[in-house]
Amino acid sequence: MPPKSTNSSTRDLESRNSISSGGSSSSPTLAGIDEADDVDRSVPRGGLRSSISKLGGLKAAWMKAAPERFISPKQIADEIRRIRKHDKTSVYERHRNFKYEERAEPSPKFDELIPLVSRLIGFADYKAKDYERRSAAETEFFKLFAADPVIYEHFLYCQNLTQRYSPYRFGTFADRYADNTTEQEIHYRWSMLLGRNAFKMDIRKETAQTNCDALKKTFDIYGMAAMEYIPYAMGLKMQDDDLALLHQLWDNFLDYVVAQYNAFWPVSNVDLCFKNIVSSGKPLAYFASPSQLKRIAMFLIGRSSSMPFIFSTFFPPPMLESRDPEDPYGAKFTIHSPARNWDIVTASAYAIPFLDAYSKEEITNHFRPLQGKVFHSLSEFIEGEYGIGKPLERTVFAKEERAFIDLYKTVYDAAISYRRSMGVLEKLETGVQHALAALVEPSFESIVTGSLSRKDKKGSDVPRCNFFIAHTVDIDRYHKHEMFENFKDDNSYIAILNDRVRFQTFYIDPEGICSLTYIPQFRNAPYLRRFKIGSRYFITADGLPESDPQIVNIWDRILSLQDVTIDKMPLDGQILTCLRVDQESPAFDCTGHYPILAGVDFETGEELYIAAVRREVDSVWYFSTIKDGASSVTYTDEIGKEHIARSFFVLALRHDPIDLPLQDVRRRTGAKDPTGPVYWVEIWPREDTQYSSGARLREDRLLESLLSDLYEWKIKKSIIDGLD
Repeated sequence: MPPKSTNSSTRDLESRNSISSGGSSSSPTLAGIDEADDVDRSVPRGGLRSSISKLGGLKAAWMKAAPERFISPKQIADEIRRIRKHDKTSVYERHRNFKYEERAEPSPKFDELIPLVSRLIGFADYKAKDYERRSAAETEFFKLFAADPVIYEHFLYCQNLTQRYSPYRFGTFADRYADNTTEQEIHYRWSMLLGRNAFKMDIRKETAQTNCDALKKTFDIYGMAAMEYIPYAMGLKMQDDDLALLHQLWDNFLDYVVAQYNAFWPVSNVDLCFKNIVSSGKPLAYFASPSQLKRIAMFLIGRSSSMPFIFSTFFPPPMLESRDPEDPYGAKFTIHSPARNWDIVTASAYAIPFLDAYSKEEITNHFRPLQGKVFHSLSEFIEGEYGIGKPLERTVFAKEERAFIDLYKTVYDAAISYRRSMGVLEKLETGVQHALAALVEPSFESIVTGSLSRKDKKGSDVPRCNFFIAHTVDIDRYHKHEMFENFKDDNSYIAILNDRVRFQTFYIDPEGICSLTYIPQFRNAPYLRRFKIGSRYFITADGLPESDPQIVNIWDRILSLQDVTIDKMPLDGQILTCLRVDQESPAFDCTGHYPILAGVDFETGEELYIAAVRREVDSVWYFSTIKDGASSVTYTDEIGKEHIARSFFVLALRHDPIDLPLQDVRRRTGAKDPTGPVYWVEIWPREDTQYSSGARLREDRLLESLLSDLYEWKIKKSIIDGLD
């Protein structure tokens, strides 16, 4: 069922036509849409064409002159909208209610519309000397075509009558955009999409994918019309396969935008598309993701004056609000966006890739600044003649928001390391380190000044500065130690770095950086299991250590119950980090880290640490054990096959144990192999007393049942073997 409509969303979409449009309860309420009637000979055409021709009234209507008060294309177009009652119907209703059958009723008030359409055609005549009016008339036509299929029908008939009754031809505009079966088919496809809210067209023997592919091609064949339809398509509320096809169509349009921009051709309605994406509640991850905005970044920057919604929605300057003016740790990150209530990680994920896409060469190529001026950065461009007074000036990219850009750079790097599980290195990247130092040094200075004199005006900056420090320095121990080294000669700054009240306040804050930059693997499965089978350790998350046949074989070789123990390590998504071992750091060195202990090698007595391997970014995690100095890891996949990987992670504590909130020591009674705040507790065959029944997961009970069954099977098998 087509989605419900709202008057507000209709007004948003049709505001460019200075008309507010209402909606119905069964369709989305954006503005107009268009369809083609003469698609091909297999498609019923009818509509206005057959009805008016039967009535014989078209010639008289065409000969009627349009009122003289309409002297501009905009006035004529608005009068057409008024007659067609665009303020009382939605674009989806107009397309849904338009009939293609030969028995269709004639358009109401066609005798009023025909003179207006005819006059607008005259304004759009390519032979006209008034280029500005000609261009405006053509633009209004395409808007009307997309807004109302009836108008396109009137246009077709007016063009036909000029050939019969006019002593002259209108020129190539009418000839090109009416007397072409391919272009009429394009209108028909778009109209059916918007009227039916689906890609499948029952009237044709083709799949929904075929129709989607045909719609993609319309941008190359009939771009001016397709650009008027696409905003309305982005207002449709689709699901499942139709939503996936709409994503394909949208992705194709973004490619078209980039190609047109690079070829110096104009593209319209991009801002309107994003507005409708947001207002219709589409998933931003598919229709307005950071990577998609990065892809068209240079187009948006170059056309920033016509992109107010995009820049105000995805790149607004954030604010820090104080929960309590007297609380030095009370600052709260706030960003007002029509898209949703964003947190600092989401804001940085949009801003930094977009900023990285800026190209001074492309800007120079498109704008050709006077006197060879080069805008080396986006903030320079905004300060120049092309950015002043434009929507870009009211974004986080403006120079006065530099502190937030430095904050975003550091947060974005942490989000990649944790949320995307790319892992961390002991040393920060140079760009991140510079952004971090540039941000925290003035914050340190302001806090020191504020603490010396609370009456000083800088005292009011203390909550803001603590927020900056907490969301950069306190990301993990590696950011903190970088700043220890950077400011090692300033005791007052070191004291601020060691402020554990600040750290613990934001550590437990659900909107704090540690909560937001979690590792998804341990958010989804908040524990690890350690299987000790004979003299080997197996580390898993929520699965068995080997394939089913191998598990049976392993148990078959076990001599007694004492040869098997299973331990569990409770975790959360923010207590661990993943130390990356790859070409940049070719071997694991435990010095300076808190690696998570898996156990001790039974033969050499060397410590074993937990390693993790991912074959691809979104693939499952495979766990294993390594020793200090390892440059590779051996792991077993889900079918029991062993592999060697030279790129892997070593699990370690994210923060220095002394910084973390105090734990209840009673919970650690009987803990095995503790590494600061994390430790193993036995769950089988004997359950640790501190592992309460309330903490037991359903998976644990299933595992225990499986292991007990396996052990009973071994007992029975041993008895049978003994009888033999």
